[in-house]
Amino acid sequence: MPTIHSFWQFLPGRRVKKLAAHDDGLISIDDAVYFSEDHFQKMLILERKRAERFGMPFMLTLLNVGQLLEVKRHVKRTLLEGLCLALRSATREIDVKGWYIRDFLLGIIFPDVEPQNRNSVLYKINRTLYSSLSGENAGKIETLCLFYPGPSDDSSAHYTRRIP
Repeated sequence: MPTIHSFWQFLPGRRVKKLAAHDDGLISIDDAVYFSEDHFQKMLILERKRAERFGMPFMLTLLNVGQLLEVKRHVKRTLLEGLCLALRSATREIDVKGWYIRDFLLGIIFPDVEPQNRNSVLYKINRTLYSSLSGENAGKIETLCLFYPGPSDDSSAHYTRRIP
């Protein structure tokens, strides 16, 4: 079972091993782990409890990759590997990544990110995905951001954007 300590143990210059996709939805590349749906939900609950206890916000970013992954199995693995590698360079080691809904919504928990910083985080993710994937494939991904604890103004609680 993966733990929080098994995230993104990449060192600069290390070669990436073959993508390993497990039956339960767990994805691993080299030492990197994307949690399965159940494990990611548990990590989200733990992060929410931490935010409540210490008053530290977090941002949950959901990437709708359902349309991107509607391809043949061997192409899907290649796209998934490219997506995971791209997100590795756009996220920090402490960010929790995994399936929110398997093969549809990929989630990233960004601890200690304030709502006013969402545009810079989204810009980095979108720029990285667009440069790593073809423009056609990157255009199939939509992002949704949620904050906890949420802002008092519900209209700013989330932000949806298709990657240009």
